[in-house]
Amino acid sequence: TGTKELQREIPVGDYQGFKLLASYNVFANQYELNIRGQGSYTIEMGRDPLGNITRINNLLESLGNRLEDATRKRDTLKEQLEIAKREVVRPFPQEQELTEKQARLAELNVLLNMDERRSEAATLDDGASVDEDDARPVQPSRNETTPRPGKRRGDPEL
Repeated sequence: TGTKELQREIPVGDYQGFKLLASYNVFANQYELNIRGQGSYTIEMGRDPLGNITRINNLLESLGNRLEDATRKRDTLKEQLEIAKREVVRPFPQEQELTEKQARLAELNVLLNMDERRSEAATLDDGASVDEDDARPVQPSRNETTPRPGKRRGDPEL
């Protein structure tokens, strides 16, 4: 069964120009009343009929406050949109500085990449590395040689 069948709405009447539809929410295990006008509002139903009428009246009274709040939020958002539109077209005051620093960063990245390539090339050079003090190739010791296939480093030579 689909959720439509589980939560079927039954018209129960009209109240102050709003249509009232009752339903049972299986997941929440409670009866609900959907109050429809231009919008749709749901309230939880209790066992007391006077309490249910009070809930309906409280919801309807709150609609005026909700409208005022929504109108205020809309006006605030319109103001923020206008401010954002003005800010977008205004030039960035530190644009020159940003451009210079980006160019310097690109230069530094190139230099760093060159240093990395040099060190990689030095270590890949037949297992020999360069001693930085005198720039001579240093030959690997007997224990640092690359093992033959099937052998591990540190295994005794036969």
